Amino acid sequence: MTLSSDQTQPLVPRPAKRRRRRIAIFLWPVAFAIAGPAGLVLLWSISFDAAFTFAFPFLGLWAFVALIALVVAVILAIGRRWLEALSLALFPLAVFVAFLNFMSMWGFAVQTGEYIRFRVKRAAYLADIAKLPMDKGPRLAIFDWGGFADGYEARAGIGAWMAFYNGRRPHQALGNRTPMAL
Repeated sequence: MTLSSDQTQPLVPRPAKRRRRRIAIFLWPVAFAIAGPAGLVLLWSISFDAAFTFAFPFLGLWAFVALIALVVAVILAIGRRWLEALSLALFPLAVFVAFLNFMSMWGFAVQTGEYIRFRVKRAAYLADIAKLPMDKGPRLAIFDWGGFADGYEARAGIGAWMAFYNGRRPHQALGNRTPMAL
């Protein structure tokens, strides 16, 4: 079947398809940019050991993919494909900003990952606490704790706990007042 010159179809896609394509072009670099911090949160929510074993290789891979995206963005810009080049350049830019604020990103991942791990294991923790003796003696339960790195950190951590226990924590035996308030 042959088409005459007046029956040829335009090569330009319809506007609805073009709009969907533009959205898709911008979405995948955003997804890759979010993958770095989200991956760190996932590693911290699994375990402390998994985070320290796999976090830096994961971040290295994330940065390497960003470098590849930057190279492809430059090639697209040379070919005057501006929209694709801009969308690809967003991912390396996000990675660069994340590495500039590395401690903020790392702290967010640690706090969020530990919170998720606690929420997942909360029922097991409560069951273990219920097994502790109910007499009037002290009760202490420590779960999944990595320990202090050195003596300075131990003194600071124990000092902070004592300051909280004596200065801010209300005691039922004292009429819900703190020992420092007496």
